[in-house]
Amino acid sequence: MKFKTWAMVFHVESRKGDWSLMLDLNYRQGEEDDLEGSRTETTSWVIEGGAAYRVAYQFEVLGGVRYIDLSADVTADSVSQLNGSESWVDPFLGGRYNYPFSREWKLLVRGDIGGFSIGSKFTWNLVVGVDWRPANLGVFFGYRAWSVDYESGSGDSLFKYDVIRHGPALGVTFMFGGK
Repeated sequence: MKFKTWAMVFHVESRKGDWSLMLDLNYRQGEEDDLEGSRTETTSWVIEGGAAYRVAYQFEVLGGVRYIDLSADVTADSVSQLNGSESWVDPFLGGRYNYPFSREWKLLVRGDIGGFSIGSKFTWNLVVGVDWRPANLGVFFGYRAWSVDYESGSGDSLFKYDVIRHGPALGVTFMFGGK
């Protein structure tokens, strides 16, 4: 069995006082070949928009919506056997905390839950990492886990997506207008 996947995330955030607005674009593409000669190709987009409010020194509450779009194509012997797509919107609520070790290093923790049977039955998201920012350019090293439990339709038209995606995260941080 051969499996390869890659993902790209773009995050932008604007802060004024205790408020922040954020936008997250996440693209993922995967391919899996099995021993019987079939191949599964998947793509997904997750677009997240939200706001955060600082309630304490380094703690913020946050909320927003995630748009999820999935598509898959299964082929066997170079003939398309099954393909489809599904999209939905999930609300989410959570918090994030950053702990400054020094002027340049911070521990970052973010967690949220969502879905609430509006889109998905339930979702959770957790990001833990460190941010090194010696100037207006920095680097983020971390780990992210995201779980989705979504289901629609029934019988032959049942679509079920119950997964946990997780893996390392590496990012570059650009700051405009100060630290």
